[in-house]
Amino acid sequence: MIYGREDVKTVLKNFGEITLAFSFSFLPPLILSLFESLSHIYFFALPCVISFLIGFALKQIKTKRPTTLVHAFVVVLLIWIFLPMLGGLPFWLWGKSFLDSYFESMSALTTTGLSVIWDKMPPSLTFW
Repeated sequence: MIYGREDVKTVLKNFGEITLAFSFSFLPPLILSLFESLSHIYFFALPCVISFLIGFALKQIKTKRPTTLVHAFVVVLLIWIFLPMLGGLPFWLWGKSFLDSYFESMSALTTTGLSVIWDKMPPSLTFW
């Protein structure tokens, strides 16, 4: 079980590595948005930078404890809670509600194919 400060450091470091890697997933729609409109760039640039900075900062944590199965479970829990928030930022910046944005992002990350956004979206958001 997770009891001490070293355990929390291990979990946060691992979560930071995943978040840092996740930040690069914003780059393909960011490149696509360059061909649409300059006003659409921040839909992906802002979440990319936020995700990168959080991931980079957490990855710098020094820990002596190796990752155990319990640490991995907690990291997965954090991933399923926080990465859809980051992934939903482009939809939220586009003007959708937080709940619709979170649902749309969770749907994409779990590949269920459900969608609550039926409006005419820019191609970069559809791609995302």
